[in-house]
Amino acid sequence: MTSRWREHANAWTAPLGAALGYFALATATIVLTSDGRSHATVWPADAVVLALLLTRPRATWPAILWAGWLANLAANIATRGWGPWLVLYGAINMAQVLFAAHMLRRHRWEGGLLADGASLTRFILWAGLAAPAMGGTLGAIAGAINFGTPLAPSALRWFASSALGLLILTPFLADMVSGEYQRCFRSRSWAGRAERAALVALTAAVALFVFTGPPLPILFATFIPLIVSAFRVGRLGVQAGVLVIALVGALATLLDSGPFATLSGDVLVQTYAFQFYLAALTLTALPVAAVVGARHDALLRLHEREETLRLLMAHSTDVLLRFDPAGVCLSAHGPINDLLGIGARRMVGSSLSRPGARVEPAAVEAFAAALSSGAVRTAELVLPHRPGVTLEAAFKAVIDDGHATSVVATVRDVTARTQAEAALRHAADTDGLTGLLNRGGFDKRLAARLAAATVRRRWR
Repeated sequence: MTSRWREHANAWTAPLGAALGYFALATATIVLTSDGRSHATVWPADAVVLALLLTRPRATWPAILWAGWLANLAANIATRGWGPWLVLYGAINMAQVLFAAHMLRRHRWEGGLLADGASLTRFILWAGLAAPAMGGTLGAIAGAINFGTPLAPSALRWFASSALGLLILTPFLADMVSGEYQRCFRSRSWAGRAERAALVALTAAVALFVFTGPPLPILFATFIPLIVSAFRVGRLGVQAGVLVIALVGALATLLDSGPFATLSGDVLVQTYAFQFYLAALTLTALPVAAVVGARHDALLRLHEREETLRLLMAHSTDVLLRFDPAGVCLSAHGPINDLLGIGARRMVGSSLSRPGARVEPAAVEAFAAALSSGAVRTAELVLPHRPGVTLEAAFKAVIDDGHATSVVATVRDVTARTQAEAALRHAADTDGLTGLLNRGGFDKRLAARLAAATVRRRWR
């Protein structure tokens, strides 16, 4: 009974969260930034529904959308009074959110909406451009029919407010709902947690100074803590910082404080200026966060693979070498002393092409062939200090942008294989009972002798 109750409770968590979050944000936004007829300056409520759609199974989408529509209807009734057109407004909001979620979920995204450049581009395209454009067109038509508002300004304001709300708040809410912020907080030390809290506080302090301090042209100052957060914290810090700056700037502008309040007395001009600033801030900070985050993830994966390689080479019988294009050894891993008779420290820095170097000519030729062709080239080596051991060296050039940046090589002991091959050749050419050459072996030996005699006759 308890487990079934928990299943029902979990099933209603997302719709209930969508309804409460949407109602609270929509009500506050309408009261603070709208005159009751025109569209709000920034509409963050749709981001609540979009974040849930992106992080929840598709089976829960109908309930979440119904909850969002009911919350939209309730918020509009509470702030604007009843009107049949309210039903249409809520349907338009849910339609644009559903469209954005459907297009974004067509691609598998791991690591958040700002995981890399491709994810960010798709997010801006569908959530920041296409979906708000669709909603703005339908919303402007509804506004013109119900309130007689001009079509073009109404569409532009709907588009800007919806796009900004989705771009600013959706990444933050999606990571909150998916538990990314909680995991990041728990995985850090107390010093790391204090650093992240200090960066958020610094962002808030800078925003407060810019929007409530002396009327100075220093809007660019808000970019500084965001860039610092991008490199120190990553995309999670930037998402939180953009949200803080948007909140502080919106409240200050509504209270006739800050750079935008000093503009023309026309509220529409102040609205467009503030929306342009938020768009510039968002579209500058989020790509930086995406690039830095992708690079951090790439470095982390590279470190993991390097440690995996070190572990494998510690228990491997092969030697792994890396050379620069000039033939100088850059790194060496594996049982180098056992196979090559030289320590790793002496091997690193040595050169294949140095005059007087004790290197088998076959190895130098295979290195040069691999460097010029880009294909794998192999050579069998018999070292002077280990005459009974046969080694096989395989070389492969690493190509970047059409140029060879380095050459990797593996060296392995193939003595057992060469001995087995020699034994097979001997068995194929001799009689198993007498040990004498069979017909095939005799023909091969005779052909070889005749060829050698022909060569000697030519040189006389």
